[in-house]
Amino acid sequence: MRIPLLSGRDFAEQDDANRRAVAIISAPLARKLFSDRSPLDQRLLIDDSDGDPRPVQIVGVVGDVKQEKLEMQPTFDIYLPWRQVIPEAVPWLRSTSFLVFRTSMPPLSLEGAVRKEIRNLDPTIPTTNIRSMEQVMGGALAARRFSLSLVGVFAVTALFLAAAALYAVIAYGIERRTREIGVRMALGATRLGILNMIMSEGFGLVAAGMVLGFLAAIPLANLIATQLYGVSTHDPLTYSIVLVALSAAALFASYFAARRAMRLDPMVALRHE
Repeated sequence: MRIPLLSGRDFAEQDDANRRAVAIISAPLARKLFSDRSPLDQRLLIDDSDGDPRPVQIVGVVGDVKQEKLEMQPTFDIYLPWRQVIPEAVPWLRSTSFLVFRTSMPPLSLEGAVRKEIRNLDPTIPTTNIRSMEQVMGGALAARRFSLSLVGVFAVTALFLAAAALYAVIAYGIERRTREIGVRMALGATRLGILNMIMSEGFGLVAAGMVLGFLAAIPLANLIATQLYGVSTHDPLTYSIVLVALSAAALFASYFAARRAMRLDPMVALRHE
């Protein structure tokens, strides 16, 4: 599983039922129980059966692991060598096991060989639900991906509506200022100058909206924090991408609206009421 060994040792062949019971614990558990000293060679009492708790000796500490959900905090874990799991262990520990194989080949291509090897070891053991780690991760993230896909669809729709609204506002402003634009062109303003004026005003509206949106996004980002993994709610790259996307939408909306002003005939514009 590539869980890093932070200190101590890993399980060895001699860690069987005839030797002293050993255990490896996770770093969060080590920090909780042994914050002031090394956890190595310390004793723990574990209650893994219906009988009395039994002592185990800590021989190693491994890195954090999130056992269930990615957004959860790392759990307090105790790892035991399989050969030292006692027959009186709680039923789920004895009867429910997950075997993990690492291979350079396509994982599911080994399904038949794995089933055959397990049958050779013990024909009474059923093997079910063989999956690749990619499938396991995909299943764990399926609900989140669906919800984020919906958010993405709504975001694209909102971006389109914002661009359409910006175009409508600028086009309406041009309609109201047709006579002014005609006067400017009659006095020598170039079509390029008119284009720059209209686009500058459009970007001014977008800049004001971006500032207000950015200020509102900071406190509201915590509402979707549970749907994010590996990305901060205040990730600068994400905000930069959003700003670039909005700027591009504003550019196209302003340009197509400004083209109307560039095509105005000055004489017709001066007679416009």
